[in-house]
Amino acid sequence: MAEQPEQPELYSLQAIFTQEGSCIDGGFEELTIQYRSDLGLDYDGTGFFTIKTKSWSVDNIEELDKLFQRIKQTIQNK
Repeated sequence: MAEQPEQPELYSLQAIFTQEGSCIDGGFEELTIQYRSDLGLDYDGTGFFTIKTKSWSVDNIEELDKLFQRIKQTIQNK
């Protein structure tokens, strides 16, 4: 019987969200959320989040929670 090739290891995930700019700044806004680990997500089994943006506006904390819930669903379905 032939050996199964090893499955590639998941090292990190990155989500980039965009939206129209606020009424103050105009344009569009971009938010990058990364979920990563020093050893890789599959090796550690957990990781940490980093958030990067030049401009991102929300009206309430629930809007941010929805973004993290979308990422959580992706992680759970991996």
